[in-house]
Amino acid sequence: MRKDEFMKQLAEQLRGLPPEELDEILADYEEYFEIGLLEGKTEQEIALGLGSPRTIAKDLVLNSSIAKVEHKPSLPNVLRIIGLTIGLSFLNFLLVVGPLVAIVSILFAGWVASITMIAAPIFQLAGIILDTYPASLFEIFVSIGACGLGLLLFIGMYQLSNYSMTLLIRYCKWNISIVKGRESNV
Repeated sequence: MRKDEFMKQLAEQLRGLPPEELDEILADYEEYFEIGLLEGKTEQEIALGLGSPRTIAKDLVLNSSIAKVEHKPSLPNVLRIIGLTIGLSFLNFLLVVGPLVAIVSILFAGWVASITMIAAPIFQLAGIILDTYPASLFEIFVSIGACGLGLLLFIGMYQLSNYSMTLLIRYCKWNISIVKGRESNV
């Protein structure tokens, strides 16, 4: 593969990156070709040594996404790097999906429990007002207590969700380093 073809394929694969980041990456690969030519290599040898533009692009997009999610951790950004991590290989898919399903299930259950407990006095009050459910004083206090526990659980779930996102990011980075055959520097 010649330099022009390599650069064109690389640019096509990187089209989702911001323009300034794309320009910087393409300039770096232009420089790789210039250095290789100065060392007496052919364009085909340089391109072969660099690897597939598609694989390079996947790696660069994943690294860019990880940097973005570390800077601004949000659910869409985390899901994007999980998707990119899964895209590296099928084995990687198996290593990511199991822990992801477990964490999401625990978080979902915790959020549902906290919201349900917070809403307990509202349901109790609605039953009393609509006269569909006669409530004792004990039941009213229990529902208020459940609301307090629900608020505490809500705060805990918020912290656990943030920690889980951080943990998933670190897990994806570690997993990527394993797939690439490098030591973990997470």
